Amino acid sequence: MKAPKIILAIWSAAALAVTASGIYNDVPAPAIQGTIAGLTLALVLCWVISKPFCAWTLSLNLRALVLFQCWRVIPGSMFLYYYYELGKLPFQFAVVGGIGDILVGITAPLAAILADARSTAKLRALMVWQVFALFDLLMVIRAGLVNGLHDPQSMMPLTHFPLSLLPTLLVPLTLFVHLITMAQIRQTLVAKAPALNGRQ
Repeated sequence: MKAPKIILAIWSAAALAVTASGIYNDVPAPAIQGTIAGLTLALVLCWVISKPFCAWTLSLNLRALVLFQCWRVIPGSMFLYYYYELGKLPFQFAVVGGIGDILVGITAPLAAILADARSTAKLRALMVWQVFALFDLLMVIRAGLVNGLHDPQSMMPLTHFPLSLLPTLLVPLTLFVHLITMAQIRQTLVAKAPALNGRQ
């Protein structure tokens, strides 16, 4: 299916153009979470409305979807750098969120080993890891919102390139990957349930 790949390429180019050009620099802090929520909702709506798109996402390689989360080591490390070296991000967001992202990123290869459709136990363990990784990301987003409302200036680095690529592209995409990964796992577990019941 070529359409999703083309749309992703256009979206990536648009996010790069908007953020690198400085257009996103002056948005208010709450708009950061608004951007994430809006783009994620658009992806979810497309997934719900378009059966071909939904089917395509459910056919993607499960192990590759899990390994996608490895990229979170990069923003996690950048958050720590911005806090400890530059002093430009608040502790609750940069350090707590940064450590969480790094943990998710470095454990993703181990979690990918659990992407085995033949093993119900492994798939259930992978679902637990997915929930943990998704929860971590949601807590980072929440910390950004809380800090942005309390001190809007503290979150302004996220409106400047390269961190501005997080709300305009990478975080919504990562949230969506979590959702389709969990949907794949659930689909496989549901399909295996009758066979397991038959053995009992």
